[in-house]
Amino acid sequence: MKHTFPRTLCLLALLVFAAVASAQNTPTRWFTCGSWTTDGTFQTPLLLCRGVRWRINYRCLRRDILKIEMYDENNVRLSTPLSLKDSDITQGTTSGSIELPKMKFVWFRIEGGRAWTMNFEQYVSEVDAWELMQASKNPVAMARGGIWSGNAGVEREFTMPVNAEHSRILVHAFQKGHLRIDITGPDGRLAYTGASLEPGTIEAWFHKSGTYQVRVSPMDTAWTLQLDHASK
Repeated sequence: MKHTFPRTLCLLALLVFAAVASAQNTPTRWFTCGSWTTDGTFQTPLLLCRGVRWRINYRCLRRDILKIEMYDENNVRLSTPLSLKDSDITQGTTSGSIELPKMKFVWFRIEGGRAWTMNFEQYVSEVDAWELMQASKNPVAMARGGIWSGNAGVEREFTMPVNAEHSRILVHAFQKGHLRIDITGPDGRLAYTGASLEPGTIEAWFHKSGTYQVRVSPMDTAWTLQLDHASK
């Protein structure tokens, strides 16, 4: 008499394992890939894409402008998911359905007036969410590109050579006081505008090599600006 129980149990175990694996690879939830709160014009770092659905949650002051452009890692504009001009809308969500290729990156250019907040979310599986979390724990290696500094009350303008396709600046205010930064890219468009009132560090990203024009207007604080290039 044949005993089929062990074979049946093995088959059941395989079916359960397959079902669990399939469930883990099935998109099930929204995962926040980045969140930013600032004002003016700002560019995010490169963001790893694992989902085929995405959405942007935004909040801005009433009767203000807010425009968001989405680019791939080769600086090709994929879409403009949001464009508000003097709108009475103070908060909301805009969503899209373009498919983002696996293991590719995107970045956003946000052009706003007063303070705004933006979150970028992807609809992913548990496996993809884990990979996104691991990627966030392993930042891109950076190489120093230069450092500039200034004193309180002394406006400074200078050119900043950016020699990599993807670079980051860290602007540090040493004490409480108004500090404004305006940076124009090699294409003539604003790459960053913003202001700070508290001591601390501001981070912003650039995604085009070339010569940038920088103007720093400090009223009550000394400052430093550090440029880092993303290693290939």
